[in-house]
Amino acid sequence: MMNDFSLRDAMVKMDLIASAHCACTTLMTTKGSSFAIHASLRSAIVEKVTDLSVLCVAMGFDDASQKLALSLSRITEPGLTPNVAIMIPEMRHIIEAVELNANKHRFLNILSDRAEYLDNNKLLGDDVHSAFPSAAPDLKEAGNCLAVECNTAAVFHLMRVVEWGLRALAASLGVRKIRATKKPGNKKYTPLPYAEWEKILDGLQDAVDAKMQKLKRGTAKQKFQEFYYPALQDIRGLRDAWRNHVMHTRAEYTREDAIAVLAHVKRLMQGLAIRVSEV
Repeated sequence: MMNDFSLRDAMVKMDLIASAHCACTTLMTTKGSSFAIHASLRSAIVEKVTDLSVLCVAMGFDDASQKLALSLSRITEPGLTPNVAIMIPEMRHIIEAVELNANKHRFLNILSDRAEYLDNNKLLGDDVHSAFPSAAPDLKEAGNCLAVECNTAAVFHLMRVVEWGLRALAASLGVRKIRATKKPGNKKYTPLPYAEWEKILDGLQDAVDAKMQKLKRGTAKQKFQEFYYPALQDIRGLRDAWRNHVMHTRAEYTREDAIAVLAHVKRLMQGLAIRVSEV
């Protein structure tokens, strides 16, 4: 999971703390350092510091988060009525702690047209998420790669998503292991997760053809044919167009390429989810 937070929220909360700091400084100038903070101002400061502390955790600002927790414990100490002399340095230290942590980090800008992809393990819709739960980690990684413009990496993870669909398609036909070679007398088999796509697809083609021969002419045979043959053809197309190239370092992909691959994979996986499932 990526550290996702709103920069605007961080700026607003820091501005509120800075405004409270200015207000207390003005009070000290006009009322003196021993002037007690009004309960409403104290509550507002505690609320904003608490909100900022939560945001610091999301941003990975561990040092600042610890400092804010310490400051909160001081200004909310039971029986304490803090005056401006107490509050001013606490708020100044909070601002400095956040600024110091900010200087230690680098941040990625997620463009508005990519925000929907971030940490989205339902990238291909609810039906695909329900039918292929094992694909969720790769879907989330693919979305995160799209969000941060790592487009070749996005294609890589999308091909892994397709493999989950391919395995489920095989299982729907009772194919759970693949014959290593078609040489006569050789009966060695490879478990499905360790078999090459080419051999899985060949094994599925054989299984589909065998099933077709047993089905009588009619609606059932037509629906079987309309589902399995296009699915196998689509997976072969994905393999030849992208999977083999991205796996063997033969291609790099742009954001337009990655979005096009996403559309192809979405169409395939949503089609598979109509009839097959790994659960």
